[in-house]
Amino acid sequence: PSPSHADTGRLLLAWFVESICPAPCRCERLATAGTKVDCSGQRLTAVPAPLPRDMVELRLNDNSLTNLGALELQHCYNLTDLHLQHNNLIMLSIRSFQDTACLKRLVP
Repeated sequence: PSPSHADTGRLLLAWFVESICPAPCRCERLATAGTKVDCSGQRLTAVPAPLPRDMVELRLNDNSLTNLGALELQHCYNLTDLHLQHNNLIMLSIRSFQDTACLKRLVP
């Protein structure tokens, strides 16, 4: 049987989310809406880009980040959860959070 329009739409959405997921992270489309981006334990020294515009959760824990610059979370308007634990952070720019008005949880 041929796939339904809904099945085709889901496949295209999955492809789209994967296509904008920054390497070496893993992206997961959440049922509630938005995308979870998990970049944990990847030995990152900088926030990867590009980040999905519909991202609601970003996990950057267990990396080698030393700072979070002014433009790294630019256009992350829907971000509600940011996980930064187990890094080497010495500087967080206050401007890093200018586009994150929805941020509810920051795990340093």
